[in-house]
Amino acid sequence: MAEQRFINSKNLGFMQGRLVDSPYGLIQCFPAKSWKKEFKIASENNLQLIEWTVNKLNLLSNPLFSKKRLKEILIEKKKYNIKINSLTCDFFMEKPFF
Repeated sequence: MAEQRFINSKNLGFMQGRLVDSPYGLIQCFPAKSWKKEFKIASENNLQLIEWTVNKLNLLSNPLFSKKRLKEILIEKKKYNIKINSLTCDFFMEKPFF
């Protein structure tokens, strides 16, 4: 008899910017104006992991780069029980350090 496997929803996640309209019409871009909304949508759909996006285009509007705004991320994570275990660092492709 074949072993049945089920998806553990605790391991389901998404790349940031996929649940809200992407700014500038790009397929992958930090959603500066709607990133908080994405936490709520993720929670409503039993998604518990976000891969955070960092890109050059709106780097300074990303709350990861501000102590004050970083607290906002922590509040949303706790409120919706969502983890951020990884980053998509498009910034390094857009502006290589070499």
